[in-house]
Amino acid sequence: AILAELGIGQNQPQSV
Repeated sequence: AILAELGIGQNQPQSV
């Protein structure tokens, strides 16, 4: 799970 892209705290996969 890539948390570094969106920000730590979200468990939902979001493509930005």
